[in-house]
Amino acid sequence: DADAVCQVACELFPRGATCAGELRLIEKLEAKVKEQGALQARLMRCAAVHTPLAAPAAEGLRAALEKVMPRMQPPTCDVYMNCTGTPVYAGTAPKALIPLLLRQITEPVRWESSVRNMLQAGISKFREVGPRRQLKSIMKRIDPLAYERMSCVEV
Repeated sequence: DADAVCQVACELFPRGATCAGELRLIEKLEAKVKEQGALQARLMRCAAVHTPLAAPAAEGLRAALEKVMPRMQPPTCDVYMNCTGTPVYAGTAPKALIPLLLRQITEPVRWESSVRNMLQAGISKFREVGPRRQLKSIMKRIDPLAYERMSCVEV
């Protein structure tokens, strides 16, 4: 079926990604990668985020963003966008952010690209805020030196 969706949802680290899409295709993918010796392949029964299947959620977000846009302020620092892996620079007009925020709902997360671009831009301090250390473990596979400098704040 030409309209079926099964694609990379998150580019995490070299040779590491998550996929999302229609359940029957994800089940086939899981079986195939296990058959071919993947180190980890686990079916997660959640939403098909970061795929075109999430378009209805993007439309809801569009309406909410358009409503609050008159009150939005430009970012005060560079913000790396998941869908491009590149920064939106401090001072960018909020209107320019809305299409990128919407794309983040329906397009793959480019985490590895984002981190590599941050490192190339000279960013050297990374902090993970949350209950677990998932991003730090991912960082170890992207750049071991950045991993050593990364700190975690448990909340």
